Amino acid sequence: MKKILFLLLIPFYLNAAEQPAIITKVVDGDTVYLSFSGTEEKIRIVGIDTPEIVASNRPVGCFGQEASDQARKLLPLGSSVVLVHSNERDKYDRLLGYITLSDDTDFGLQMIQDGYAYAYRSFDHERKSKYIAAESRARLNKIGLWADDACRYSEQSIDQATEAWKSYYILANQIKKIIESIIALF
Repeated sequence: MKKILFLLLIPFYLNAAEQPAIITKVVDGDTVYLSFSGTEEKIRIVGIDTPEIVASNRPVGCFGQEASDQARKLLPLGSSVVLVHSNERDKYDRLLGYITLSDDTDFGLQMIQDGYAYAYRSFDHERKSKYIAAESRARLNKIGLWADDACRYSEQSIDQATEAWKSYYILANQIKKIIESIIALF
């Protein structure tokens, strides 16, 4: 089994490039701009997902601002990092890659361990099991967004709950009317 797993990972290792880069912009907790090889690229950090702060179709996610602030702390503008990528892009044309800090810290792993990011489970990647284990420890220890009071009673969470209950109430009334119409037929 280990031999098969190793053979499956060979294409990533053969195509992976490690490139020194400079942080030029932090968009949020899982998206940054890097300058390398004479170009600037928008990078989606592989293996992590942080609550949204810039999506136009969604409100700011609980702990989203904190995750973005932590990313800016770990990745100050002008700092040197290493980008590990295999030239793959997501549907938004962002280059997919891991970022290693100047002290050899895995940025994605650090964000998960500190409770600022989720381990992304929707696709396979070479660090997936390590990231999921780190998230489990953060959850167990109630670190960051996993803390009992991390998102409790924020204005945004109250507004979201209110909207959810309004939707539920409307749906329940529609179902009630349908049931009453059916009963009236008999």
